[in-house]
Parts: sequence; structure tokens; C-alpha cells
Amino acid sequence: MSLSRPTLATLIDRVQNDIEGNLPGADARLRRTPERAFALALGGASHGMHGHIAFLGDQIIPDRATDDFMKRWAAFWGVFPKTPTKAAGIVQVSGVPLSPVPLGTIWDRADGVQFISTSAGTIGVSPATALIPVEAVEPGIDGNTDAATELELSAPVAGIFGPAVVQDPGIYNGTDVETNASLLARLLLRVQTMPTGGGPGDYVYWAMTQATTTRAWEYPRGLGAGTVLVRFMTDDATADGIPSAGAVTSMQTLLESYAPIDTVVTALAPIASPMNPSISITPDTAAIRAAVEAELLDLLRRRSSPGGSILLSQIDESISRAAGEEDHTLVSPTADIVEATGYITTLGTISWV
Repeated sequence: MSLSRPTLATLIDRVQNDIEGNLPGADARLRRTPERAFALALGGASHGMHGHIAFLGDQIIPDRATDDFMKRWAAFWGVFPKTPTKAAGIVQVSGVPLSPVPLGTIWDRADGVQFISTSAGTIGVSPATALIPVEAVEPGIDGNTDAATELELSAPVAGIFGPAVVQDPGIYNGTDVETNASLLARLLLRVQTMPTGGGPGDYVYWAMTQATTTRAWEYPRGLGAGTVLVRFMTDDATADGIPSAGAVTSMQTLLESYAPIDTVVTALAPIASPMNPSISITPDTAAIRAAVEAELLDLLRRRSSPGGSILLSQIDESISRAAGEEDHTLVSPTADIVEATGYITTLGTISWV
């Protein structure tokens, strides 16, 4: 039987009944009487204790635990929250030929997010530019920035002029502190798939410990006997969720540190297969378009997988879920999306018709 927390009014009524039943002639409901004051005080105290009991009841099993309790459960099983990471990338800087670009130079994005150079450089002669590695000053997904974005110097630097331009593929791999939901998912993976030293499930668990990884799949004998192939996604850290070359290298190193000595493990990024839907919506507003895009992104994050399928009915359902949408027509795609091995459906450009 599940715990049913009584209301404050119910608890006060119970105390009043107890007082009147055990103290003949007392009226615990009459205003300005000691009996009523006792009933209110005891009822309130009892209500607080019931609340504490109900809260602790949610913490005794990790699937409903919150905040510090969730972290304690996870730590008990050797699972720890992923720390936030800083977005990093390359910018092109223009200026007077041979002018130095100092280490620690800061640029501002239009919304105030700042980036700092992680290496010094020198403006070239022809062209009068330099490619400078930068990272976000603060960790988090707010630092992720698309290629071609222009950044302005935070303070003048002699010999440097004009905006710095973010180079392809952008400034990415910034992540926030891991959410309780994500931590719980990794904890359940650890508890429900017991470690076997390189058996089924172990490679997904290991891959998910990397800070930027949001999804992972393992393929025993994926590249032949004695091999394990691991594909993974970095949905919060890259524009389309496809891992960067650096993330793949880091994943390879991580997996090799865990894999049995007789197993050849290979980390690969899935190949993006952009879905470019054509949609007519009613009413057609910027807010509803944004809501539709968010729902489609959520669908692909939940359902897409390398070599997997996205059903036409799932796309239609996601559009219908968008806040404010009253009617729509999905012009394309016109059939279920079925991907080839290694390819994963991502969201490309939506055409609004």
C-alpha cells in the first residue's frame, strides 16, 4: 500500500477529535480556547513530520531521489556526476601583419558570452590573419557557437582590428552540469547491467562516462572477430549531435583503457543523415515554428540510432505536440526514414510552406 499523506485539515480534525474524546466537556473547535490552540499546534507539527516522512520515502529508492540524495545513491555505485566542460574552437583574427595576438586575449559574443585565447599567435603577412585557438571563459552549453559567428575584442589590442570569425566546425563541446535525469539513467544502466569486464553493456556504460556523450551504442564483432565497435552522440555539445574528431579521439582513449587486452575496440562517430522536412502549420507563427523544431529535435534524440528508422507517424505526432499548433500538413518526407548502417537521422533545414 502506498503512503497517503493526510492533509493539514485532516490532521487538525483528528487532534480535535482526540481532545474532545479524552477530555469531557472540552470544545477543541471553539475559537480562542486552549484546546483549539493545542489542536492547531499539534496538527501543524504532525503535518510537518508527515511531509518529512514523505520526502524520505522518495529518497529510499534512487528512481525518485532528488539532488544530494541522488548523488549519494550514484556515488554508492561508483557513478559520479559529469562536470561541466568549456566550449573550444578556432577563430580567425585580422590585423596588422606580424602583430602578436597575446595569450589570454578575450573576445565577446553579441550576447556577452566571452572567449579567451589559449595560445598566442602572430598576424600573418598575406593574408594578414591568424588562426587562434580559444575556449569559453565559463563552462556550459552557452559557449557553443556556430561557425561564421563574429566576436568582438573585449578590450583593444594593438595591431588587431575587426571581429574574430569562428571557424568551421564552430566552438563546441561545452556542456552543463549533468542533470539528475541523466545521472539517474547512467546509475540505472550501472545497476541493471552488471559489469562483466568487457561483456554486453559494458562499452555503453564506459562511453556514457565521457562528459559530452549523451547516447552510445555497442556492436560486438562490429569490425570482425575479436572487435567491438562503439558509436556515440554528443547532442548537447555539437550542432547536430555528431561527435567532433577530438571527442572521437578521447572516446577511443577512454575505451581502450577499459577494454580487455584481447579485444580491439574502435570508437566511431555516426554519419549524419539530415532530415529536411517540409511542413505547413496552422497558425503559422515564429513561436509555433520554434516549438515544432524543438519537438522534432526531441523526437530524433529519443528515437534516432545508427542504421535505425524514424516512422512517418512519429514525425506527424511530434509536430502535433508543438505548443499552439492546431493543424499541419507534412509535405515531406512522404515515407518512413530508414538509415543505412552507420548513418543516423539528424535534423537538417525545415522548409515552411
